[in-house]
Amino acid sequence: MELNKLHLSELEDRIKSIKKFIDTNTEKKAILHKKVLRLEKTNSFSQKFYKAVKQYRNIKFLLHQKNRKLTNLEQKLVTLKDDIDSKKIRICFGSKSLLKKQFNLEENKYASHEDWRKDWINARSSQYFSVGSKDESSGNQTCTYNDSGELRIRVADRFKKRYGKYIVYENIKFPYGQEFIDNAIRTYMGTTQSGKPAKYVNSAISYRFNKNKYGWYISATVDRNVPDIITSTRIGAIGIDMNAGFVNSCEVDRFGNPLKEEKIPLNMYNRSSDQITASIGDVVKYIVEKTISTQKPIIIEDLDFSRKKAILGEESKKYSRMLSGFAYSKFKEMLKARAVKYGVEVIEVNPAYTSVIGQMKFMKRYGLSSHGSAACVIARQGLGFKLEEPKYDSILGNFRKYISHKPLRSRWASISFSIKKKHSFNDRIELLKLDC
Repeated sequence: MELNKLHLSELEDRIKSIKKFIDTNTEKKAILHKKVLRLEKTNSFSQKFYKAVKQYRNIKFLLHQKNRKLTNLEQKLVTLKDDIDSKKIRICFGSKSLLKKQFNLEENKYASHEDWRKDWINARSSQYFSVGSKDESSGNQTCTYNDSGELRIRVADRFKKRYGKYIVYENIKFPYGQEFIDNAIRTYMGTTQSGKPAKYVNSAISYRFNKNKYGWYISATVDRNVPDIITSTRIGAIGIDMNAGFVNSCEVDRFGNPLKEEKIPLNMYNRSSDQITASIGDVVKYIVEKTISTQKPIIIEDLDFSRKKAILGEESKKYSRMLSGFAYSKFKEMLKARAVKYGVEVIEVNPAYTSVIGQMKFMKRYGLSSHGSAACVIARQGLGFKLEEPKYDSILGNFRKYISHKPLRSRWASISFSIKKKHSFNDRIELLKLDC
């Protein structure tokens, strides 16, 4: 039900984006149509005329497809709202794509419906979960693991005649986290709520069994003791600014002065999800090791691109390519997970206008790059420094009197909007470097 609410929000954003795209391009279509008619009346069948005709036909076809897409999304929105109102949940264990294959057996290379049914049953029975408890033997009643590496699975009553009461596997070793499993199954004596003595284990163990084409895989989940925080904002911080293709870090002292900037490559274009995850893992490992040696916390931006990624179809190719390869949520998730293991504090700050503030206040003064100065601002905000006061005269002239009455963050918003509207990226950098 919560997921339906998320889908509803995404659909509404996509519909809003498509409507905006249609309105903008409808105006362009009308302008092109007048241009074509004007050139046709003057019998100017030149290259300019044929170019205008081609542009008109392209935008007409594009609008037709966007209108079709809009109709489909609006229908999905109506259906989803009905499901939410009626509290209807649509779940298909085994996947909808496999379910639909039974209606086209030959196209999907099935000799009979029975062959499809075997795949369907296997897909629906490909995993199961066994929940553990601290007061149960070895932390789990239905699946127990002991010191000798023996895994014993209790069989359901309906299958006892066929398999016996237990299925036992010997010499089971986990390639990762074996020491945590061994610690979890250690026992100690305690008391129940009524005061009776009872034997407990250090941690409950839950097991998940997954089946794929290679066989069965098992993963175990236990509680881990979280170490104490070893970092402190009293000695400074390390700001992280993630971009498409690289990560910039900037170490600052306790006064907020930048000490060292570093650019860490992180290529995410034309790579599989596993390759991207591995690359992010390497970068995260390097950053956490750096913070452990300096004992300074990590400061990152509190960003969420889920809504922007939902409307990529109506954005430019360059912007869509950049944002689709921008795995910030995965980076943040992996960074936090590793930081917790080693007692490193991760602080999230408001990401608004960090780039503009960094370029305007720190880039030229400290010889930082554009992204390094943004990382410096992120680190300073994590240390609790107030937002920097903007200067106006050297780049915006009389613009100051129009925004000086606004709150500080609103002034930075007005400056950012004004510069982006009037200047190209390279010109903005040069203008911002003037004001230090």
